[in-house]
Amino acid sequence: MLGHAAPSGGMRHRHTNRGYPMRATLLFSTLALVTGWAQPQAVERGPCDKHQKPFRVPSADLRAAVHTIALTPVWLQAEVHDSIRRRTLALDSLLAATLEAGGFSLVPATVAESLWSAIRDSSGALYDAATGRPDSARMEAARERFRTTLHGEFQADGILFSSVVGVAARFDDGSAQWDGAKQPLANFGKRFVQALLKGGTYEGKTAALSLRTALVGVDGRLLYDNRGGLQIVSIPRAGKFIDVPESELLADTARVRGAVHIAVCHLVTSK
Repeated sequence: MLGHAAPSGGMRHRHTNRGYPMRATLLFSTLALVTGWAQPQAVERGPCDKHQKPFRVPSADLRAAVHTIALTPVWLQAEVHDSIRRRTLALDSLLAATLEAGGFSLVPATVAESLWSAIRDSSGALYDAATGRPDSARMEAARERFRTTLHGEFQADGILFSSVVGVAARFDDGSAQWDGAKQPLANFGKRFVQALLKGGTYEGKTAALSLRTALVGVDGRLLYDNRGGLQIVSIPRAGKFIDVPESELLADTARVRGAVHIAVCHLVTSK
């Protein structure tokens, strides 16, 4: 949708003594079976993660130039089932509320989605039928038309592309940390240490989800690019990595609010 690239693969579970390969489709094939989620209740508040450096231009220049942002729907892989797509409505709503609270005017995601569909349908084949690869010239022309139309007809100064992506999270002993988030591995870490390492140091990487937000100017320049950690999806237990139950994926609304806050915090608090 809207010319997003697919999330990169190649992620691995890793322990200091051995590796645990992960199927490229693990995250989203599991997500596809999840249904239902309540709408968010509030915008997360708090300081920004000082370790993140999301600006691709000086923050003052961005705030001086960008006053109205066109939102796009939070993107997932094409094969993800509609049930999990419905959950992204909560992310859409939270992003909109957070950006408005930060002083930006917004063009709704439905406008951008409808516009892109019209441009795509009138641009000819954007992908090569034989290879599946995008026709670079047609795609860039379509994207430029998309940006200029949003600017000319809806006064958008920037476009926010958002996506749920698979990432690697580093953990040690009782918790994992990645993309500004921290998640305890309560009741798992210590038992894993005792079973596998008999009291030794336990650290490595595992699979997680993050919310990526990328703000692009109407000239096509990347202005801001950041990620907020959503959730661990594979937890160490008894010497192995166990997938998080389907019922728990993206079900913690407080954690999702936190991910949105992390992803756009610097954008809405820059001066």
